[in-house]
Amino acid sequence: MSKLSSVKPVVVTSSVALLSFGLFASSARAETYEIREGEDLWARLRDLAPGDEVIVHAGTYTQSSRWEATWAGTSDMPIVVRAAGGEARPVLTRDGGQNLMNLHGSYFTFHGFELTGGSHGIRMSDVRFATLEDLVVHDTGDVGISCNVSGMSCDHVTIRSSEIYDTNGTGEGLYLGCNGGACAFSDGTIERNYIHDLGGEQGDGIEIKQGSWGNVIRDNVVVRANYPGITLYSFEAMAGRTSNIIERNLVWGSNDNGIQVTGRAIVRNNVVLGATGSGIAVQANMDTPTEVQILFNSVLGAGDSCIRASSLDTATGMVIANNAVYCEGARAIRITSASSAVVVGNVGLGSLEGASGGLTMGTSVAADLGAMAMMARVYPPSGSALIDAADATQTVSDDFDVRARSGMLDVGAYERESSGMPVWLATEGFKEFGTPMPGVDAGPSTGADAGTIATTDAAIPPGVDGGPVPDAFIPPGVDGGRVSGVDAGASTNSGGCGCRAVARGEAHHALALCLALLGWIASRRRHGRR
Repeated sequence: MSKLSSVKPVVVTSSVALLSFGLFASSARAETYEIREGEDLWARLRDLAPGDEVIVHAGTYTQSSRWEATWAGTSDMPIVVRAAGGEARPVLTRDGGQNLMNLHGSYFTFHGFELTGGSHGIRMSDVRFATLEDLVVHDTGDVGISCNVSGMSCDHVTIRSSEIYDTNGTGEGLYLGCNGGACAFSDGTIERNYIHDLGGEQGDGIEIKQGSWGNVIRDNVVVRANYPGITLYSFEAMAGRTSNIIERNLVWGSNDNGIQVTGRAIVRNNVVLGATGSGIAVQANMDTPTEVQILFNSVLGAGDSCIRASSLDTATGMVIANNAVYCEGARAIRITSASSAVVVGNVGLGSLEGASGGLTMGTSVAADLGAMAMMARVYPPSGSALIDAADATQTVSDDFDVRARSGMLDVGAYERESSGMPVWLATEGFKEFGTPMPGVDAGPSTGADAGTIATTDAAIPPGVDGGPVPDAFIPPGVDGGRVSGVDAGASTNSGGCGCRAVARGEAHHALALCLALLGWIASRRRHGRR
């Protein structure tokens, strides 16, 4: 194991700062550790301080006893644990029934690992402002990744660009929040994951439990879940709590409902194919269904109904609008119990139950969704009945491919472009885009509550680059990465000088401090600090 000293950049305001250099360097110092196969990674990961970075090289790292750690970073000094670049993915594993990793803490990033074995791959509790990304989690005894410890919630957690498969036990890919609201998962972002072939007794792809709010589940691909591909409960309305949003996901081949929600949710721009139950279901689950908007989704080939809403006797705020619903031989839309649901602008095939209108018959699957529809290519061809057919009272600002919608809108998840081609040719695997996606790589998406809600406040924790996240991950202070709160030009690289004077007239103070800093580093290295 090697260790390199690194120093947080210091903003110089007067020559007094140079006299206090030793104090500043000591108090702001963080460490960079490099771990190689055969070294004790698990001991190292138990003992991290704010600003520490751990770089893990290729190899297999096995532990056989209960492992738990608190990574207590700060917004200015996050903790980063990442795989070394340009190498095979490090494998973290264990035998036996304990969880592989139990994590607590705040302001940390965990990036680039393969996790296999154990019960839960990662079980979080009492975690805030954290990012788990570019992980491969498989062959767990139970859940892939969870936050489900009673009384210990998770807030502003991002799980992105990760693959989860071959789970067992209850088998959820992501199990977030606690049964009965005993803990909450709030203001989180679940994006661009590939979750598939879930086993065990249940096997939801993404399950967010009762009492969780403000979450965004977007651009995920969920294939062959035993239970619904995405399951979302409801929460008690309070000031500061916003609706959960499920958008732009591909859910394919669920052995249950495709997407299942209870209350206070916006479900928009999703593609749902071949669900054994209903494509999108609104139903009671510990709460009465209420305040659900189902907008501009494309649903094909469900066993029961393309869209089903039940137990709506006392429901309010129910909207089913501008969806492409192709369930010929079954129900296009099925509403049970009397309700005040708004049903407008839907186009498709199949019967309409429980509503007096709001469904226009389409031509055929091939004519309206394309000849490759059952291969997840549900992009409307020229002449489709979906084109310019949306009801103008219900709108969204973009589509499944994050292309802007304007003028007369198309029904379903896609807005047909003049090119006649989608951005992503939908298939199994990660959802890919040729250009940065609003709200993912290029900043917040925007829009009105009627169809689009800004959804990215939780996407990038403060202190983890502070803004755009490139496809090739660059940790703060490493090869050009930024630390929130530090000028964009400052870097914690030990090979360069990350100092900056706040005024041009004080540049000589900054230069003096940089020279002193470099001298101190050289002195420390000569005395054996490596």
